[in-house]
Amino acid sequence: GDLGGRAPHLPDITPPPEADVLFLESTYGATHSHTSMSDARTTLWRDIERALQTRKPVLIPTFAVGRAQTILLTLSERLHTLSTDLRDRVELVIDGMAVDATTIYHEYVTDEPYVSESLVNRVEESGMTEPFLPEVVTTPTSDQDRLEILRRAARGDSVPIIVSPSGMLTGGNSPRYLAEFAGRLQSAMVFLTGYQAQNTVGRQLQSQYEADQETLTVTTTATPFGTDWPDNSDVRWIQPEPT
Repeated sequence: GDLGGRAPHLPDITPPPEADVLFLESTYGATHSHTSMSDARTTLWRDIERALQTRKPVLIPTFAVGRAQTILLTLSERLHTLSTDLRDRVELVIDGMAVDATTIYHEYVTDEPYVSESLVNRVEESGMTEPFLPEVVTTPTSDQDRLEILRRAARGDSVPIIVSPSGMLTGGNSPRYLAEFAGRLQSAMVFLTGYQAQNTVGRQLQSQYEADQETLTVTTTATPFGTDWPDNSDVRWIQPEPT
C-alpha cells in the first residue's frame, strides 16, 4: 500500500502489525527524506501568491484523489489573505475527477476515522460543510466553459488558478490546459506538485526545466477547447495518422 500519513486532512497512519514479509510501493524508495508538508504547502502558496500579484494565471496539474484535496485545502485556508482587489480578480477553477473526489471527501468530512480530528473539529465549530472549497469556485462542465475561463484571463478580466487532473499531464484536462495556456496567454505559471514518472509530459517539463533550458518543448495528445488560436501561438497541432 501507499504509506503516506503526510496529508494535513487525513488522520495519522495506524502502525502495521508484525509481518514475515512486507511488500511496499517504492516511488520514493531512493529518497532519504521529504520537505515537511507544512513547509511544502507554505512554499506552494507563496509561489502562487507571487504569480497572482503579477497577474499570471496558474495551472496545477494534480492527482484527483488526495493531492487535489491537499492543494484545495491550502487555497481555501489562504485565499482570504490576498488584498480585496486581487481576491476579487482570482477565479479558482476545479476540473475533472478532482470535482467528484472532493464531493466524496465532503460527504465524510465529519467522520474521524477518515479525516483528521482537527478538520472534524473545524467543520463542527465553524459550520462549514465544504472546507476544501472557498466560497466562490468555478467547476466547468464543457469545453465552452473552459474556453470562457481562458478568454477572461486573456482579456485580463480574471486571474485563474486551475486545479485539474492528471497530475503528470498525461490525461484528463491538465494537458489540454497546458496547451491552451501556451497558445493563448502571454505568460503563466505551471506548478508540478507530485511525482512525475518517466516518459510523461510532466517529467519532460521537469527535466528540461532542471536542465535550465531556455525553451521547453513537449508533445502531448490533447484536443483543443476551441479553434480561435492567435497567429503568434507557440502551439503546433499535429494531425494523427489515419490509422
